[in-house]
Amino acid sequence: MKPGTDDRSAGTLSPRSARIALLWKFAEYCGLLAFLLLIPPGMGADSYGKFAVFLSLLYLSWLTCSLGGQAAFARFIPEYRNTGAEDRISAMFMQFLLLRIAIASLMSVVFFSLLAHLLPDLTFYTLLTATGVFVTGLVASTFYQLQFGLNNIGRWLCQDSSRRLLLIGLLLLFGMNFNFGNIVGIMLAVETGFLVAGAYWAKPWFSFRHEVSEISVLMKYIRFGLAFFVGNLLLMAFWRSGDILILKFSSHASEVTYFSIANAIVLALYGLFSQLSILIMPSLMALSAQGEHERKILWLSTTLKYITLIVFIIIFALWSVAEPLIANILGESFRPVATNLLILLFSLLPMNIIRLGMSSALVHDQQRHNAWVAGLALITFLICAAFLIPHYGSIGAAAAIVLGASAGSVLAYYLFDMQNIISDASLLQLLLIGGVCMLLLYWLPLPGLFLSILIPILYISTLFLFRIIQINELLWTFSRQKPRTQHDA
Repeated sequence: MKPGTDDRSAGTLSPRSARIALLWKFAEYCGLLAFLLLIPPGMGADSYGKFAVFLSLLYLSWLTCSLGGQAAFARFIPEYRNTGAEDRISAMFMQFLLLRIAIASLMSVVFFSLLAHLLPDLTFYTLLTATGVFVTGLVASTFYQLQFGLNNIGRWLCQDSSRRLLLIGLLLLFGMNFNFGNIVGIMLAVETGFLVAGAYWAKPWFSFRHEVSEISVLMKYIRFGLAFFVGNLLLMAFWRSGDILILKFSSHASEVTYFSIANAIVLALYGLFSQLSILIMPSLMALSAQGEHERKILWLSTTLKYITLIVFIIIFALWSVAEPLIANILGESFRPVATNLLILLFSLLPMNIIRLGMSSALVHDQQRHNAWVAGLALITFLICAAFLIPHYGSIGAAAAIVLGASAGSVLAYYLFDMQNIISDASLLQLLLIGGVCMLLLYWLPLPGLFLSILIPILYISTLFLFRIIQINELLWTFSRQKPRTQHDA
């Protein structure tokens, strides 16, 4: 075995790796917080809106050009390592690296042209630097996806988790103004650093043996990756295209800012909930292999129930205080972010149904349905956005996200056979009681801060009263023990 590898399958965490993963995720959210607190106010609403459009185009372009490489690395590298076929790992890595370099070279012209079309007031130097960020980040991603396949979790996570912290740190270190050109220049420096570090870690796997030229083998990897790639790309387009659509349909960069900041917060929460669905995957796989269908449904339904509960608590806690809170933290000009945030939070309710449905699909090898669900969500969003954004700006885009997620969740309900999961999670009761609590937020003539405390307590108490949530379920949720069924209660 070559140095720097871990003798476990990709994604299988030892206690030490789990601690490292948690530390990197903590760093990621610290970076997001620092980014949102410093960059938008430092740039101003109009300038940050344009920067947000660049970020959306960048992330969409990175994912589009990845061709499902991470899924392929996770699938084939553990197999090759277990059979001692390290030459095949080197060949696979080199094939993807050369492919990414070729794609980055060709797509750099497309990226440059699209960015120039969307943001025509950018200078040639800024456009060139931004294109350099795209090319460097795309090539560097190959090194870190290799680390994921080798189960080097810390090295894999460090790129995404430390991007924002390094960006903020270097901007402050050099005392730079928070303008578009400076930020993109520092981003290029950060991505170059990742490229150098990634290449150093991947040094043992560089090889130019004849296997590198076997196109049929590369196509096998790409075909496998595409099964995951299409659904993920459509979901990324669903979340990320709002910034671009707002700029095109409303022509107000500040509206992009209001949506982008709120969307970043909601995406962070969605990422946390997605991690929960990933963490239960080994248990779901084991239960499926053992034929314990009822226990598998219990895992999924309990997870859905408490994620839904958490989402409602967040909505209730922020509903009355979000606007003054954001105005005090970011400034008065960012006050509309609150409305976007409160609307977008509702999208987490259907999106968690979609995410858990996709987890169930992975257990049953039904990933082909993911693209249909994500595709319907995206199409619904695009249609609604085309009608709503010209009239309502960023609020229209936020509403379109909720409508798109809702449409996708309905299809997920049928395609992933989630009837028993939804029923066991008491989802309809959770939504009904949550709706009543929302009405109380409007009707009760009480101070906002008091309501943000009272309504969550009232919601949880009502759920306990009707035995929708129970102490034994809560204990299981935090102790990973088997929950008691309704017959045991």
